[in-house]
Amino acid sequence: MKKFYLSLFALLLGLVTLAQVPEGFKYQAVLRDGSGEIRANSDVEIDISVLQGSESGTSVYMETHNVTTNNHGLISLNIGEGSTGDTFGAIDWADGPYYLKISVDGSEMGTSQILSVPYAMYAEKSGNAFSGNYEDLVNAPDLSDTASYLTQEQDPAFMESAAAGISAGDTAQWNKNNRKWSLKANDTLYYDKGMVGIGTDNPTSDLTIQGTGQPYEIMVRDNYAFMGLDGTQNSGIRLFTDGTPKTYLYYNKSSDYFRIFNPVSGSGLVLNNQNNVGVNTTNPQAELHVNGSARIEETTDSPEPKTLYGNSAPLAYGMLQSNSILSGYNIASIERTSTGHYTITLDNGWSGYPAVIVTCYNSSPKVEVPTYHAAENSNQVYVMISDASGTGISSAFSIVVFGMPQ
Repeated sequence: MKKFYLSLFALLLGLVTLAQVPEGFKYQAVLRDGSGEIRANSDVEIDISVLQGSESGTSVYMETHNVTTNNHGLISLNIGEGSTGDTFGAIDWADGPYYLKISVDGSEMGTSQILSVPYAMYAEKSGNAFSGNYEDLVNAPDLSDTASYLTQEQDPAFMESAAAGISAGDTAQWNKNNRKWSLKANDTLYYDKGMVGIGTDNPTSDLTIQGTGQPYEIMVRDNYAFMGLDGTQNSGIRLFTDGTPKTYLYYNKSSDYFRIFNPVSGSGLVLNNQNNVGVNTTNPQAELHVNGSARIEETTDSPEPKTLYGNSAPLAYGMLQSNSILSGYNIASIERTSTGHYTITLDNGWSGYPAVIVTCYNSSPKVEVPTYHAAENSNQVYVMISDASGTGISSAFSIVVFGMPQ
């Protein structure tokens, strides 16, 4: 089932008139999908329950609204005016606390306490409301000798705080109608309908940071400077260039592995739950599993134990029978110049001199003497197969060439 999120920014508005009291209050929220993206211009079904006593208390009222979000994912409705078989006016607001449970398309979004009672409806049920006139109080205190006290007193804690320096100019950037604010003119912290911008007044996500060309735009400093990403399914980081995603770093919950990959080119790098690393495979079967070629540039003539070098593997190998290569690697061609004499050309050559192993074999025992010659910095090996007297003979043989790759 697809999961949604509600960003709540207006919950209860008390309605008071001198005539009839409206039986309802307003509710507004921003609807997002499971990825955090705003669900704009979408038809949704909102189920609302008023619970008495606790978050799991008895439902005293239920209703349903079928609404359409606007371009910003906003829904706006009046609780008390939805489709219901209950009576909203029957709620005794004095017998609280009450809680509001919200569900979207059958998915429960959560339950929160209604901290502000709909005052007009509560007052309508109250038979002993205070008139608001000080003279109506019983045992009213005598304040005749403190007439100027409130205007003269200065709170020492307030005067020592940053709030004491706030002036009318500091709050001039608040825009009630558009629900936007910034700290002061030319400041770089900006709020717009649930989204915060740093360095920009046009945030496009919950938090948008417009950098200034520094080597890094976010710095976390602590003894243990870790960043936590807690996703109910997958979690990770996407790297963009001019709005186009280039690299993903993310954990996959269902497969229980971490991946680094380009969304266009393929599997990339994987670390699974057994600490196996896979290159170009999402299912590594060993501590290092490479699905494809591995290139090692460094070569050496003084190898260290347990270390791979560019010349750790053969430059070429193959087998000759009936004057042709039946199988081989990095062998471009073979030419029989005369009986027992062969010129073998490799696809790639060597630096310095190579080491060559030639092994003869026949169906019947013979005395074969294999020799070879290979020039410095070349890609050709000259092989001679002869008998004990040095006369060339025909013989099948295999060849392996080791050396520094060019």
